[in-house]
Amino acid sequence: MGSPAHGGLPATMARRDGDDWIIDGRKSFVTGPTGLAFANVLALTEEPEARLVQLLVPLDTRGISRVKTWDATGMYETSS
Repeated sequence: MGSPAHGGLPATMARRDGDDWIIDGRKSFVTGPTGLAFANVLALTEEPEARLVQLLVPLDTRGISRVKTWDATGMYETSS
């Protein structure tokens, strides 16, 4: 993705469904997810004029999964 401050855009997409947002994508990391109830997700909207949005996603939402991918010694305590 690169930094949004430098023009990078996320691959995660978001679309409205009534009052709800439907998002499709992957968040690359979250520090301390075992102690969190929500994650902040950056996404592009699927609107005629796309917007960059931040969505606060409840981590117990159906369809959310956690995949432990970092196995470096220095990262054990972060639970990333």
